Amino acid sequence: MIKAPRMNGLELAAAIRERDRTVPIIITSVSTETADLLAANQLQLVDYLVKPLSRERIKAALERAALGLLAEGRVFVRLDADTTYCAADGTLCRLTERIALTSRERDVLDLLAAHRGQWLSKERLLAGLYAETDTGSEASLKNLLLRLRHKIGTDAILNRYGVGYRLA
Repeated sequence: MIKAPRMNGLELAAAIRERDRTVPIIITSVSTETADLLAANQLQLVDYLVKPLSRERIKAALERAALGLLAEGRVFVRLDADTTYCAADGTLCRLTERIALTSRERDVLDLLAAHRGQWLSKERLLAGLYAETDTGSEASLKNLLLRLRHKIGTDAILNRYGVGYRLA
């Protein structure tokens, strides 16, 4: 929203950038004017979406924003009423207890959190977890998810036969 009554979208984004250089910003606008595009380029946006908007473009921009936050370790993921995953240090916090996770457990939680609400197939999880090596198998994935469910709680990671896994 570039044109607005009191402060336009670019001015708002610039004000946000003065306080925080890392907060994800997505601008939606009908404007394709060169001056607006150049100004937006200086603001380190996640995306500048030109209207009319498509569900796919919005989803892609939100996924990039979420993945950027995860990569920066700035995400806390609520798994249930008592348990939160802190991506910054790779731990679970349950009430007053901190539970350490292995690097693979953190990797699978990061993948599931980045795609929260979506079912991820075994193949997609294996590709995301073992991209650099060929050591991943269905058995190792199931073992990893079993250990993680034991630490988190069985209801936090859902499984649908033939479809995959997702966070509740």
